[in-house]
Amino acid sequence: KIASCIDKVSNGTPVFGTVACEHNFDLRRSRTIYNGAIYQDNLTIILLSGPVRARFFLGALPLNNVQKHQAVITASDGNILHEINGLSAAEYLRGTGLAPNDILESSKSIPIVVDYRDGTPPVIRGFYTFTPDGSAICGGEMPVNATFALSTLDSPDVLLSTGQLFDEILTREKVSGMLLISCLVRSYALDSEPLAEMELVGRRVNKAFPYQLCYAGGEICPVYDKEGGVSNRYHNFSFIGCMFE
Repeated sequence: KIASCIDKVSNGTPVFGTVACEHNFDLRRSRTIYNGAIYQDNLTIILLSGPVRARFFLGALPLNNVQKHQAVITASDGNILHEINGLSAAEYLRGTGLAPNDILESSKSIPIVVDYRDGTPPVIRGFYTFTPDGSAICGGEMPVNATFALSTLDSPDVLLSTGQLFDEILTREKVSGMLLISCLVRSYALDSEPLAEMELVGRRVNKAFPYQLCYAGGEICPVYDKEGGVSNRYHNFSFIGCMFE
């Protein structure tokens, strides 16, 4: 609910950032550092105003990884997914051959593709845990009437999607710098080469512009609709970029 809360209090001002995480992805142990102090329950915000021209980019999964079968979210409360196609989240997933315990053990490799059906690109979510009543706590908003599909993420997918994203980024003529954030799960998917995505970015940019790249426990990045309007979204499994022109 972080992104939706910030979106509400900022009146829809574009927000780009991350949820702090440790290398072990245990978000309960993560801390925010501000002015030399460490916090567990605070966030830090940088406000940019004036003649700032920013463009946002998002890369996640190759489209051919997404299951063709799409279900509909029929009951939810924020990031708590109660029902899919009228069944509890756990019951629906069992019908696909996935038991909740199996999902949690492999949750770092099973992305959920959620399409808001409002003209914005689908977003990627992850499963965090399941409640006794069969609901799933997910890594972001799961709105009612959105479509739901399972996908996969492995090492070739990470590098392919990042390469495709930079194919788009490098077509821009005036780039003064970029902030780049990659989901920590993407480095896990690279197995024995956890820095391969970072190295790919270095090769593709090749000193064309300055950039900063970090890893995240959740990515906050605006998405564009077909008319160019901007909506703030919270993402998992994704690689996001904020370009300054």
